[in-house]
Amino acid sequence: MLGWLSHCRASQHPCVCLSTHGPCGLVAPQISDCRSKKKMDAKRLQQELSGAKTEISLLKQELQAAKDEIDRLETVNSNLMTFTAQASTKSADDGPRLTELELQISELKTQKDTAESDLSRVTATNLALQSELQAYRLDNESLRRDVIEFKQQLSALASQGAGAAQPHSDEVIGLRQQVSRLEQALEKYRFTSSDYSAWEERCYQAESRITELEVLLAGAEKYANMYQETQRLLEHARAELARQASSTGQSPRELEDLLSEYKTKLLAANEHNKRISEQYDKLLEIRNKQDERLKRMGEVQRQNDTLAIQTDILNAELTKLRLKEKEYSNILSSVDSHNLRNDERLRELEQRHRLELSRCEEVIAGLREDKSRLVEQIQAQRADFHIFTPERQSLPRGGDSGNFDPPTKASRPMSAQLYQMSARSPNLTGYHDGPVDQHALNASRNRSRPSTALKATTQLRLASRTLRNIMS
Repeated sequence: MLGWLSHCRASQHPCVCLSTHGPCGLVAPQISDCRSKKKMDAKRLQQELSGAKTEISLLKQELQAAKDEIDRLETVNSNLMTFTAQASTKSADDGPRLTELELQISELKTQKDTAESDLSRVTATNLALQSELQAYRLDNESLRRDVIEFKQQLSALASQGAGAAQPHSDEVIGLRQQVSRLEQALEKYRFTSSDYSAWEERCYQAESRITELEVLLAGAEKYANMYQETQRLLEHARAELARQASSTGQSPRELEDLLSEYKTKLLAANEHNKRISEQYDKLLEIRNKQDERLKRMGEVQRQNDTLAIQTDILNAELTKLRLKEKEYSNILSSVDSHNLRNDERLRELEQRHRLELSRCEEVIAGLREDKSRLVEQIQAQRADFHIFTPERQSLPRGGDSGNFDPPTKASRPMSAQLYQMSARSPNLTGYHDGPVDQHALNASRNRSRPSTALKATTQLRLASRTLRNIMS
């Protein structure tokens, strides 16, 4: 049961609350709702899947048609390219342009040679400056060491105090000359460093200019290749034109008209090729969209398979839950039947208890009546005792006391009267103190003829003890 409740909590299903009368949670309606929702989701997914399959088939047909169209367009394009290669000619107006390009190429080559010579010169100067800079650095290191030694000497002289001997004048002059040399070397190093920075900047500018010239040279070479290709095509076109003129026997005017017609057809073919290229691009976009839709449909198919697996798992869990529900219903029915039997038994016990209480109340009422009657008898016996005592004193002492016969009711012992009361009320027998009553009966029988006061006292004690036992 605890495992099932934890499984319900983990799967976010409402748990079942059990009581003695059955489950208080609505498990079956919730399970039916979940099942109906799952069925609706499965139907919706099946409908979407069927629609997606239809769309996929349509897209496949469109894709096949697009592929056929692309193949046809590629065939037409290849034919057009062949026709263009055969009919492509260049006019004589390209001559000045080619001359200008040749001049630009020669100028660029001259600029390239100049830039390369400048670069080599700058590189040599840079190397010389680097070597000089290295020498200056070494001199700077030696000068730095000399300055450090000079500072140490000055500090040593300052530490000798005011009473020390004055330094020699030649030493001071030598130190001053050394300091001046150091300052000159530092100025020269600063000038050389600034000159080196200027040369480095000029080198960077020269390298950037060389890069630009290389780019221009590559463009010029490209134009030269294009010029050569144009010359080749022009020669080929001239040869083809001569062959056509010799084979057809047409005049140059007719051939020019034919050439203009071919140019017009070529322009029309180029326009048609451009439109075909645009259509091809559109078809490629459509194909990409179809691929994306196919990917989405594949994802939907995988999600549908996952949902089918989850549905099977949920159906198995629902079957287990139904079996557990049946088991719990059987347990609850047995518990209910047991509770009903217990309720009937409790009702019987309550009825029996009520009867016992009513019987006890009747016994208590009878005992109260007996008590009141005993009190009356005690009062009557006390009155008889007060009357009987003077009469007994008036009798002779040696007389026979056996001839005295008190009243019958008063002369009977209290135990006999209680026995008679118990015979009248049989419910009293269960509450008497048995050993005490038997002892009292034996004592009353063994005594020959006790006095009336002792009898009354004994009867009163017995009655009080009996009432105490009953009340307890």
